[in-house]
Amino acid sequence: MSTHSQLAADGIIDADGWPNVGAWRFPPPIVRLVADKHTPLTNTAAVISTLLASQDNGVAPGDHPVFVNDGCELKGRIDSCTRGNTLLVGPAFTPDDVVACTETMDCDSVQECMLQEEPCAGRTGCICRYPHQARWKYVVAHEAGHQVQNVAVGAFSQVQYAFDCAGPNCPGVISDFFPGDLVDPPWTTPLCGCQHLKSSNPEHCLQSIERSGPAQGEGIAQFFASRVWNLPESSQCGFAYYKEFLDTQCRTVNPEDCEPATTPDDLPILDLDGNQFVTSLPPVQVDCRNPARWRNQQVCGIMSGAGGLAGDFGTEYDWMGFLYNLNRPSDPNAVAATMDDIWLIYRHGCNFVADQPPSPNPPRCNAQTMVWDAAATAEAGPGGFLQGVQAQFAGDLQRIADVEDLSDSFGVGSDQAP
Repeated sequence: MSTHSQLAADGIIDADGWPNVGAWRFPPPIVRLVADKHTPLTNTAAVISTLLASQDNGVAPGDHPVFVNDGCELKGRIDSCTRGNTLLVGPAFTPDDVVACTETMDCDSVQECMLQEEPCAGRTGCICRYPHQARWKYVVAHEAGHQVQNVAVGAFSQVQYAFDCAGPNCPGVISDFFPGDLVDPPWTTPLCGCQHLKSSNPEHCLQSIERSGPAQGEGIAQFFASRVWNLPESSQCGFAYYKEFLDTQCRTVNPEDCEPATTPDDLPILDLDGNQFVTSLPPVQVDCRNPARWRNQQVCGIMSGAGGLAGDFGTEYDWMGFLYNLNRPSDPNAVAATMDDIWLIYRHGCNFVADQPPSPNPPRCNAQTMVWDAAATAEAGPGGFLQGVQAQFAGDLQRIADVEDLSDSFGVGSDQAP
């Protein structure tokens, strides 16, 4: 009779029970990968397995370490993140202001009423906690997107999310990374910022206006998560957003998942006419197939106050949709850009030199500033996405024109029409 090993209740294989052969432990002939519940480890493994099994997954040769129950600390919170080529999936944690509870309705935002790591279920001694981030499959896939990009492309400069504040009184949320600067530019509107966020990092969000480099960096990760959880042959694309979303109306089918929008000081967020905005609590269903043109439609102030050009700014919302449709076009007659194409576009953009033929194998990016179009920008950078497209598809003028048309459709390029 064959022996076998099973997962423990916490999702860990008990390798200590395996027999020793000299200095090594040897597994039994059968290892049953089953447990009586989902765990952060099994959830993370499921995401990575789905990613690796997806068509044209974009994973380049190299090391891709993954750690569960770790993350990056920001303002007392532990967020999932990527450091270089390493993916860190953040644990459950308790906010500084501990709140006792008897049910999840007693808790703020996406916090849950929990006893240690378990839902409360009517027990005593429960407190409001943020759940383990392995619960959010789009969070894990998003951070894995950063990881895969880093191995395949390298890193272009995308960390400057903060904006200068002019004058003695700075309206809005102060950045934790750049003290004295704001997470949102003072010239933009509430629908193009992150003033409404309570559950997570407010440095950037799906709808926030950012410099083109950071917007592209986060848009790549959102696009990557979208392609992991949507079938490539589908005419639709759904994205479950894991932060609060600000709009003029509730974006969920359950009205209880929406609340009046407030700043961190609990002041109402109003539009120019004094109307109250609404915050939809996550998960928020977002369309990643059809153009939102959020940057252009919401009039994010990119021309009136930014002091740059339209292509200098973008939102990860728009870049997510643009890249998804570039890689998985809705038109069956359109030529799809493979993940290798997209990675090479960025490597060409980072290494662009005017009046020189493109290299067939450009070096990886190394902290270059990424823009949309290096020929029309107020930012300083060697090249942009458009230059990368021109190099990768050199000689195919129609394909280059099609990418430019797609950029206009999604509002990521130089066109600013609503």
